[in-house]
Amino acid sequence: TETDSSTETDSSIAIESAADSNANGTPGPDIPMPTEAGGFSHTSASRAKISAANKGKIPWNKGKTRSEEVKKRIAEGVKRKNREKFLQKLDDLGVTEEEFEHQKKEERKEKDAERRARRTENGGYRPTEETKEKISKILKEKHAKGEIKKRKYE
Repeated sequence: TETDSSTETDSSIAIESAADSNANGTPGPDIPMPTEAGGFSHTSASRAKISAANKGKIPWNKGKTRSEEVKKRIAEGVKRKNREKFLQKLDDLGVTEEEFEHQKKEERKEKDAERRARRTENGGYRPTEETKEKISKILKEKHAKGEIKKRKYE
């Protein structure tokens, strides 16, 4: 009947739309895509199989603690990697580390001065024009939806 055919159509649309998007949410068919490392990504079906196969298994490292030496090695590696990323960022910006720190300090001074200027005597603050516009926009949308009613002054 009509309800059966509409249900079939709805479910087939859902299946097609699910098949047209990858697990990471990007549009396109669910096909293996090349990765940066030179391999291929898993399809949704292969991910489901892997997940089902691993259900109930206990990870090999569950309950194991790391020694202080290992923790120190990991921390050093993370710091080294972060430092490399930072230096690459500086290189891309074309500034030295001292110049970058100076810029950051100046930006912080400007923000603090602006924040102090917006303070009121009672410890509050005056919102910026940008903040006022955002609040106004949100309140107008809520009034339009009927979530907020106009105040009645008596």
